[in-house]
Amino acid sequence: MPGSGHQRDFQKLPIVVKLYIYVLGGCGLALAAMLFAHWSFKPPWLFAVYLLLGTLSSGMKVRLPGVTGTLSVGFLFILLGITDCSASEAVAIAWATTLTQLYWKPNRRPRLIQVIFNLGSTTIATTAAYGLLRFLEQLPGMIAPLPLVLASSGYFVANTLSVAGVIALTEGQSIHATWRKHFLWAFPHYLVGASFAGLVSIANRTEGWHSSLLVLPVVYLIFRSLGVYVQRLETEKRHAEEIAALHMRTIEALAYAIDTKDDTTHDHLRRVQTYAVEIGKRLGLDAQQLEALRVASLLHDVGKLAVPDAILKKPSRLTPEEFDKIKTHTIVGAEIAERIEFPYPVAPIIRAHHEKWNGTGYPDGLKGEQIPLGARILAAVDCLDALTTHRHYRPAMSLEEAIAYLRSEAGKSFDPKVVEALERYCHEIESLLKELPPPTWQIHQSQLPPPRGAPAAGFETATAELHRPTDTPDSFFSSFSEAWQELDSLVQLSRDSGGVEPRNVLALACQRISEWIPHELGVVFLNQARVLVPFHVHGKAKSSLSDLWIPVGQGLSGWVAENGQPIFNANPALDLGEADQLQPELQWALSVPLKISWQAVGVIALYRGQTHGAFRGSELKLLVGLAPKMAFLLARCAETNPTLPVLQDRVDSSPLDPNVFRQLSEQTRRTREQRGHLVMVLCETRTPVEPRACDSALRAEESMELLAQALRTCCRSTDTIYRVGKRRFVILLHGAGEQAAVEFPHRVELALTHLQERTKTRAFSLDVGTAVLPSDGEDAIELLAAAEGRLLFTRLRHGDLSDGFSVMDETVPTEAEW
Repeated sequence: MPGSGHQRDFQKLPIVVKLYIYVLGGCGLALAAMLFAHWSFKPPWLFAVYLLLGTLSSGMKVRLPGVTGTLSVGFLFILLGITDCSASEAVAIAWATTLTQLYWKPNRRPRLIQVIFNLGSTTIATTAAYGLLRFLEQLPGMIAPLPLVLASSGYFVANTLSVAGVIALTEGQSIHATWRKHFLWAFPHYLVGASFAGLVSIANRTEGWHSSLLVLPVVYLIFRSLGVYVQRLETEKRHAEEIAALHMRTIEALAYAIDTKDDTTHDHLRRVQTYAVEIGKRLGLDAQQLEALRVASLLHDVGKLAVPDAILKKPSRLTPEEFDKIKTHTIVGAEIAERIEFPYPVAPIIRAHHEKWNGTGYPDGLKGEQIPLGARILAAVDCLDALTTHRHYRPAMSLEEAIAYLRSEAGKSFDPKVVEALERYCHEIESLLKELPPPTWQIHQSQLPPPRGAPAAGFETATAELHRPTDTPDSFFSSFSEAWQELDSLVQLSRDSGGVEPRNVLALACQRISEWIPHELGVVFLNQARVLVPFHVHGKAKSSLSDLWIPVGQGLSGWVAENGQPIFNANPALDLGEADQLQPELQWALSVPLKISWQAVGVIALYRGQTHGAFRGSELKLLVGLAPKMAFLLARCAETNPTLPVLQDRVDSSPLDPNVFRQLSEQTRRTREQRGHLVMVLCETRTPVEPRACDSALRAEESMELLAQALRTCCRSTDTIYRVGKRRFVILLHGAGEQAAVEFPHRVELALTHLQERTKTRAFSLDVGTAVLPSDGEDAIELLAAAEGRLLFTRLRHGDLSDGFSVMDETVPTEAEW
């Protein structure tokens, strides 16, 4: 007979459980009082024997697997009392066995309410079985053993079901599932006991009461068989629990490792899991669904393994393209979960945990009840914990503020039923979280890259703005051409004017940029041993930035230097932190990498506030286009730094005609829209083409015409060649790809060799840089910048000092490496 001791203290039980215990125990005691008040006697010696043997045998008890109750073999004498004694005598035997079972060598002394409940439940079960037996015996045609078997079954169901009800209500599970899990295994023993009780009853009527003593060996045999069976169950259960615990630890380790990539803390995972499971219990999920939710709450972001770190750790808003990549983590995560083959439905929860109640979520656009309940719960609790956690772009909300936000999104993003449950039980779950023991292990953040925050809150428009047509194209093309020409002039000035410090030239370039792109604060960072240090600061609060340094990969500009991509209208605090006293006034940042092909020599970052408003797409395009020139200037300024290439190339003023740039932009745009391929080639003479440097019969312009003809022999009829300034050509190879980009410089070299043989002069030399659409960029500005960087790389490879060019970095990569 099972006892109902339970792990939770009675005072902490839910009110419905307390009410259930009080009602059931009270009804049973009232029924017992009525039976005892109308005591009826059958042969007293038989009742005395059953009472004594039942009391003695109740000390032989085994512990039930999975609960804190016990099962004794005294039930056999309760069945004999039901068969041969009156109802009041049968209940008295049941009370004697119950009290012995509760007080004989208990783990802890039973509480009074436990005693009342056990006596009440066993009274109800005994009376019900007694009534059922008498009723069945009166039915005509009933075979003799069948009434006792059915009555014994009724006693087993009534007695165990009452205890299963306490467990189920306490743990939020279904009574039927709890009963099957904890008690059904003992049913065959009751059937054996019923058969033996029938035989003993027949023997008593034919041979006398002393035949009842024969039951003792059988009682001991049943006790031993129960003990062996329960021990085997415990061993199998312990093994299954160890395997399940091993699987859960593996899942937790994987989840923590994944979320460390996304800078999510262990506390976040524990909170989400606890909230999800507790809300699931209160919404009636069964044991299988709860286990699925428990695992899914840990693994819901496992699909982020397929998302690049550059996107996961991006410290500013995401572009639409980056967000599309983020959205794939739900599909990838579900596929991973399906391969694991969990015995409960984990994959559907992972796939749907970003679906929204109104159908605007991803990946499948499910709506309302189409979304699995576990996914609806996970979506709401994940949002709740995110809102109550500090983020770099906003402080943490209070629990009340977060619940208010969820309430405002109920019926839109979240299931109203789930939000209501969260609002009702959030404080209770918070109390439960405080009682949880600390985690037994954790991944120490100090051993990992410092946290950079998670992508959040809408889209950045850097990539979109770079590819979006400019509102006033004519003025933009003119401005870009003017700026390109002016920075070219400054590059020339940095080389030719011995009395002008390169740093002053860089300062002049920054001043001109501040006129083209107004801002309150601008910083040119120099990359020194993977640490960005302010090399030139202009605008407000210069002095307060003297100690600022940003490791590559951290902050805003550190991310830009690490990934080689610009960031547009991000939060300046990610760079400046507390360094700038005027930082609260600065609200937008524009940060662009300064690259020389394969190496980021630094970053230029512009910050501004309400005075000028957010940066515009045209300003982003302009700064990206001018970045190679600024990289040249910064490299010259860092001439004494042995980790950087030192550039001293001869560059004449090369104005990029607005009409030419407009045509380049238009052809690039058309090719991109048609999903075609295009190679942009930038060619520049290594020395100025002047009459004194050529054959006496050749003039400068004639020399450039000859170069143009030589380049034409390298192209197809569909390709386009543009003359840009005194020394440059831009060539568009339509429909060409990566292979053509690699082969074209060799074709140019061969064409120049033929030209030199034909003209009998060695005055012709070209450096070539190539860029491929779409792998190197998706508009003319990006392709020009990439081609210019590779052109400079070509000069680094040559290292020809006779042409006024020197290299101090001995680790220049090979052509295959770049």
